[in-house]
Amino acid sequence: MIFSSLNSTNDFSLCPSAIRRAVEYLKTTDFFQMEPGDYPLEGNLMYVKVFDQTSIPFEDPRPEIHHHYADVQYWPEGEDLAGITPNPGTYTVAETHESDDLYFLEGIQNESFIHCLPGCIAVYFPWDVHRPSVAYEGKPITYRKVVVKVHMDLMKDSI
Repeated sequence: MIFSSLNSTNDFSLCPSAIRRAVEYLKTTDFFQMEPGDYPLEGNLMYVKVFDQTSIPFEDPRPEIHHHYADVQYWPEGEDLAGITPNPGTYTVAETHESDDLYFLEGIQNESFIHCLPGCIAVYFPWDVHRPSVAYEGKPITYRKVVVKVHMDLMKDSI
């Protein structure tokens, strides 16, 4: 997992080039001028999902993993908590959506939370269990969120 801010001095030069391309796209795009939806960046190997959502109580969002894509999540506004824990490969998959590369888990352990604010980005790799969109201080808010989906095949072209 990588956690940073587009407002930081981090130039992301040590990240794989696909992640750098995703971050550059996030830095140069006005997501408030876009309608919610999916937009291709590099065909189905890299695409962006723009959506408006409401954060939800801790009990509701289920921890998830992906097998083929890394998530580069970005908060252009709003705030929430993001749960994170390594995936030891032993958690039970409770629900599968293979066409979306989305697998919900049950019974995870050792979860930590990060307070995500406007400008923050979080990169979740397939080995990272994450629980997105948890309401900060239990108070749901509605906000815009952006996720760049980066296929792991693009990671082969590393730094």
